[in-house]
Amino acid sequence: MKEKFKIILKWLGISTGIILLIGLIVLAIIKDLNKPCERVLTKVDFESGNNFISEFEIDSVIQKKFSNQLVGMKIRDIKMNEIETEIKKNKYVREVQMYSTFNKDIVIQVTQKEALVRIINNTGVSYYLTNIGDTIPLSSKFTSRVLVVQGDIQKSDIPNVLVLSKYINGDNFWKATIEGVYKGSNGDYELYTKLGNQNVVFGKIDDDLENKFKKLKTIYTELLPKVDFNKYKTINLKFKGQVVCSKI
Repeated sequence: MKEKFKIILKWLGISTGIILLIGLIVLAIIKDLNKPCERVLTKVDFESGNNFISEFEIDSVIQKKFSNQLVGMKIRDIKMNEIETEIKKNKYVREVQMYSTFNKDIVIQVTQKEALVRIINNTGVSYYLTNIGDTIPLSSKFTSRVLVVQGDIQKSDIPNVLVLSKYINGDNFWKATIEGVYKGSNGDYELYTKLGNQNVVFGKIDDDLENKFKKLKTIYTELLPKVDFNKYKTINLKFKGQVVCSKI
């Protein structure tokens, strides 16, 4: 009986300690929230290589919308959700996280949208696509070095363009080799590579996509090195189970 009582007292002591610790943490947080903001630190991720938006532009949004009155304001009175919503209106912003630190700083962490492919359609309209199909407008300050897909690109073609672009970007060989893609009015896709002057007719984007790329890699790595690249004008992969190489 005494042993059980000791165990109960022990757990009561531990529970009380935890509750007190939580209480102290909550009090510290409340105390910090009542302190005035000393600095606003804006951080934009540039690790992806994109430079669509700058930290200066984010600061300008805050100055314009909130009169830059954050410094000196009590942290608890700063409407972080409103500021995040306003920054997210920018067409190049994917995500915003805003928080306070124990140093009484307000940190605004901005993640840019990341371009996967650039579209240039027959009407001259050009824009970027992310890997989930979101559009990113062109920027006068920055050009993303991504795969370019041109031609008769309709809205209904976007899923296929994404499938093709993801495959190319996910393979180091093709990412380094393919310079661009063209879609004709007949629905066939053509590839432009750095390995020769051949016109590569890829055909439709379907469930045979991976096999087509495997065959094309075999041609480039095993067949064409043994012959004169310039003797061939077209490599046609559009017919399932066949590869047709046409000479000049």
